[in-house]
Amino acid sequence: MHRLRHLLWLPVPFLLYWALKDLQFRELFANLRRLAPFQIAVLLAVNIIFVMIITLRWAVILHGLGAPLSLFRLLGYRLAGYAVSYLTPGPQFGGEPLQLYLAKHNGKLSYDLGSASILLDKSFELLGNFTFLGIASLVILPLGILGSGDWYAAIPVPSLLIALPASYLAAIFSGLRPLSRILARLPTVLHGRPGFQKTLALIGSSETRMVAYCRRRGRTLLQILLFFLLVWIASLFEMRLVLHYLGISLSLRQALLVLAGIKVAFLLPFPGALGALELTCLGVFELLGYDPETAMSLVLYMRVRDLVFAAGGLAAAAGAWRRRKPINSQSPRP
Repeated sequence: MHRLRHLLWLPVPFLLYWALKDLQFRELFANLRRLAPFQIAVLLAVNIIFVMIITLRWAVILHGLGAPLSLFRLLGYRLAGYAVSYLTPGPQFGGEPLQLYLAKHNGKLSYDLGSASILLDKSFELLGNFTFLGIASLVILPLGILGSGDWYAAIPVPSLLIALPASYLAAIFSGLRPLSRILARLPTVLHGRPGFQKTLALIGSSETRMVAYCRRRGRTLLQILLFFLLVWIASLFEMRLVLHYLGISLSLRQALLVLAGIKVAFLLPFPGALGALELTCLGVFELLGYDPETAMSLVLYMRVRDLVFAAGGLAAAAGAWRRRKPINSQSPRP
């Protein structure tokens, strides 16, 4: 399976060629020269705040599980995991094992609590992502970009995006373990395989932790809502800001369309959404009446931004690796 993931690199050159073949690089770099040093500093500050918000979400979950850790230390682990997820094939997943390893060996966090905290964090993140895509779709559809005035006929699509993660979370709040029950009902031939048994045990343990964490429903719902608002307000603010700095005039709905397209591209299983992001932005900006150079100026800014944070994550991983504790060190349990 690990080797098969490398096959996801194969379409990347073709996607990039398709996206870049008609690009006028002189106009592209002219667009990028609009960014003044002060504006770059402001955008960097906004992105640091964004990373701190998503790290704070993980810290709050750990505190709720009875294993508080330093926010600054968690920031390094989070960036290290992000670097692996961004630079390897997969839909922005893959760095969690490194994130967990560093938290266990440097932060003295037990494996069980660390796994539960990361799974809860990812559950909140996925719920927020799909809820955003669903809400954005409802806001964007009246623009008529689908070429039909009967935009309300497409409402079931975004409604389904919201309903799926919301239903899962509702089941967890009710004390159920949906994934564990589904896996337990799969054909018995699978249950004899060691890999399946490990997966079943991991999901069962994780969902048990999630059920326990969500018993305080008011607290958990408040956390989900608060971090959903913080993450997407920060994301939309950054998008509006960089579009303004690049001289791209878009309405709020159009900016939502761009942001939703970017999020969909990053959910695809290509390393760093390479090729997918470029084609998505080209398609969205063409719908909005802009030339390819305008779209690619935004993409190039995002690539530089993401690589800067990935480099920071690799540096944090290297530093944490040198400071790691011996494997047989004691990890206190709460």
